[in-house]
Amino acid sequence: MASFGENLRRERELRGIDLREMADATKISIRFLQALEQDRVDILPGGIFPRAFVRQYAKYLGLDPERLVAEFVYAHGGETTPRKDARAPVRVDQGAPRGLIIAGVVLGLLGLVGWKVRGQAQPRSAGGHALHGRAARDVRPRSRVSSAVRGSRDRSPWRRARWSSPCSRAAAAGSKRKWTGRRS
Repeated sequence: MASFGENLRRERELRGIDLREMADATKISIRFLQALEQDRVDILPGGIFPRAFVRQYAKYLGLDPERLVAEFVYAHGGETTPRKDARAPVRVDQGAPRGLIIAGVVLGLLGLVGWKVRGQAQPRSAGGHALHGRAARDVRPRSRVSSAVRGSRDRSPWRRARWSSPCSRAAAAGSKRKWTGRRS
């Protein structure tokens, strides 16, 4: 009685198909086709590949694929795929826990808000710089009314220059020069 692989080779040769043509048509390497025909299942990849190779082989030759797969499974010891309980569980490293990242972002935002609030609550000098130590304790808070009464006279020249254009500064100084936009 001929083996499963010998039957495959005989069917292929009866139809006049060589291994190279079979490999090109089925996209199965010649090495694996030879392993099927020689009953060398140990060379074939594991899982569902051997049954898929037999199914492709049968389709290309015009044979019944399901009957040939059943013969293959019977000839080579039953189920060719490993059972699910035989496999070890696969652990996937997912990086840092999502909760840890969210907690870090929240703490960072709270720190930023605290830093901003603390910076605004410090007493400031006339130049706008924060006062520290003894100078901060000696400063009395100014009322908003007194700032409004003083107006722009209390501002430093740097602040005036920052919030005005060259034209408005020249007009405030009393210049009669006509501004054309060109440099002189």
